[in-house]
Amino acid sequence: MFFFFYPFVEGGGVMAFEYSLSELSGVPLVLLFYVDWASVMFSMSVLFISGSVLFYCCFYMRGEVYPERFCWLVVLFVVFMNLFIFMPSVLGMMLGWDGLGVVSFALVSYYKNAESLAAGNITVLTGRIGDACLVVLIACSISNMSWHWFDMSFLLGFWVMTCVTVASMTKSAQVPFSAWLPAAMAAPTPVSALVHSSTLVTAGVYVLYRYYGCVYGSWMMYMVFVSLMTMALAGLVASVESDLKKVVAFSTMSQLGVMVMGISAASCKDVGMFHLLVHAFYKSLMFLCVGCVIYKGAGLQDSRFYSGLWFKMPIVGAWLIVACMSLSAIPYTSGFFSKHAVVEGCFNGEATHCITVITSLSVFFTSFYSFRMLGLMFVSYGFVNTCKSVVDKEGQGVGGNLYVFAPLFFLGFAALFVGHVLMKCFAFLNGYVFVPSCMKFTINLMNVLGCLMGFWCCFYFNMFSLSNISFSLKKTYILRFVKSHWFLPFLSGNVLASVFLVWGSRMYLFLEKGWLETWFWMNQLERFVESGKVLYASSHHPKIISLVFVFIVFFIVVSYFS
Repeated sequence: MFFFFYPFVEGGGVMAFEYSLSELSGVPLVLLFYVDWASVMFSMSVLFISGSVLFYCCFYMRGEVYPERFCWLVVLFVVFMNLFIFMPSVLGMMLGWDGLGVVSFALVSYYKNAESLAAGNITVLTGRIGDACLVVLIACSISNMSWHWFDMSFLLGFWVMTCVTVASMTKSAQVPFSAWLPAAMAAPTPVSALVHSSTLVTAGVYVLYRYYGCVYGSWMMYMVFVSLMTMALAGLVASVESDLKKVVAFSTMSQLGVMVMGISAASCKDVGMFHLLVHAFYKSLMFLCVGCVIYKGAGLQDSRFYSGLWFKMPIVGAWLIVACMSLSAIPYTSGFFSKHAVVEGCFNGEATHCITVITSLSVFFTSFYSFRMLGLMFVSYGFVNTCKSVVDKEGQGVGGNLYVFAPLFFLGFAALFVGHVLMKCFAFLNGYVFVPSCMKFTINLMNVLGCLMGFWCCFYFNMFSLSNISFSLKKTYILRFVKSHWFLPFLSGNVLASVFLVWGSRMYLFLEKGWLETWFWMNQLERFVESGKVLYASSHHPKIISLVFVFIVFFIVVSYFS
């Protein structure tokens, strides 16, 4: 795919194809196939990561009862994702968007337990908000007599901007729609590696990228504010989280905030898309490495119980270090090129002091929780040695298994070199940004301080009793506020759900079972049904039936030509 489309999209070229289906009330129903550098590279990353994940599933999901069902769900998810990528019109995007929501519910709730079902419910119901926004966009398209996003920016601007903003926030897990992403970690690790790295969570960023011309003015500043809130929330929570998959989930949320900020605040929207592509590779690598560790630890996800990973799983540990280095934007990794391009682009624009401070703190927290996790798993000493050697049926360890080594190898090399390759292939990503030297020094200083503080925390918790420290920290309300994810799961689950359920039950009681049923059904529809019964009883008279049929045909003809 890359070598086929590269001559067309090398210099920012675009290919568009339209396929006309029919016509609805004067509006032609057309499917638009849009090919540019972003869609080609995005689809290639999805296919590459999905192939690696399916290969990894041969090892991770071999004990399942129906592994073929799981693989077909993953393939169906990839098909809907490619429809979503190459058909950016409102009609085509709705097909891919709705398919992603349905299949993601089946994948997240794959394990048959209450926790997985609750996670699937909150995931699909949050996505329904974005579906409603796309339905409103379809109505705007019909009123505008066009299905293309570049025709809707001139008419109905407020509604288009509102729907695009809310839809992108729901899929990209921005505040306040961010409670579903950590809850969706109840899915199997291969699902997390695919769904929460390069497909479902990035769909919202892709919508914002495609509808960039429809969102402008104060709405862009609103998206910058939302992305800063998301980066602050994810960085703080990941710094105090001990669950391995939750740490990776909140790191994903933080990087989604960086992508949205890059598209909203940076001088070039392509920089945010560049970071999306690079992030997909090293985040998939991180999920697969964490899945190997959890598999070897018999399902234990608490990082405080692991130690000596370098001696027990050297191959997995080496690639986990590569993923964390790329996440922390260590020089000469792929994350260094993309993340520094976004941050420097934001600093080069009209960046306020608030944007500068929160972005710098986000860089610090990213390095902090990445190296804190590495320190807990490599350097510190857990309470119990749960990481005993696990040997598969062929007599090989986890790191020596081909189904584990091959995906880690390919994703690892992509995490190291794909950023440099993209900047060489597409010249418009290689633009030089003039940033003051103090800003560059601040970014690098925050990276170094985060790495050092992460390792220092591991040694600090080893020197003192962890139980006493945890007991003393529980008394602080700030830590309780941070560990509760800023109370967003409580608002997303219990309060809002109970309010809408009570409101819906009252509507059902007072309207459908109340005066609406009494007046509408018993007075009007009942008479219509009774007249139908009389007509049916007299059906042996062909003259009556013929007369009614003539009247119906006449009414249809007059209504059509009037």
